[in-house]
Amino acid sequence: MKKRFFYLLVSGVLLGNMLYAQDQNDEQGERRRRKMPSVEEMAQMQTTQMTDSLALTEDQVAVVGEINLKYAKQRVELMKNEELTREEKSYDMETLEIKKEKELKKILSKDQLNKYKEMEEQRKAQRRNRRGGPPDGGPGGFPPDGPPNGGIN
Repeated sequence: MKKRFFYLLVSGVLLGNMLYAQDQNDEQGERRRRKMPSVEEMAQMQTTQMTDSLALTEDQVAVVGEINLKYAKQRVELMKNEELTREEKSYDMETLEIKKEKELKKILSKDQLNKYKEMEEQRKAQRRNRRGGPPDGGPGGFPPDGPPNGGIN
C-alpha cells in the first residue's frame, strides 16, 4: 500500500512538472510572437532610424521608406522559402542588400551614403557577435585572408 501511494505521489509530481514546463513554453512562444513586428513596422522603424542618423530631408524620407518596405518584404519572403539552404538564403540576402544600396545611392548624398555603409557594417558586426561568430568574419577567428604568418609559429 505504501509503495502504491509513493508511486502515485511521484507520478503526480512528474505530471505536474511536465504541465508546468509546457505552460512556460507556451507563454514564451506567445511572447516571441507578439514581439515580432510586421513587415511594415520593420520598414518604418528602419526608416525612422535612418532619418535620425542620416538627417534625411522630407523628400528622402518618403523614397527611403518605400525602398525599405520593398526590401523588407523581399527579405521576409526569402526567409520563408524553405526550399533554399541557409547558404543560398545568405547569398540572396547579400544580393538584396547590394540592390538596396544601389537604389539608396541615387537618393542619398555621398556623406549620407558613407554613414549608411558604416551603420550597416556595425549592424553586421553586432549580429555576428550575437551569434558567437568571429568578430572579423574569418573562419576560426582569423581574418578572411587566413591566420597571421600563414599559421606558422
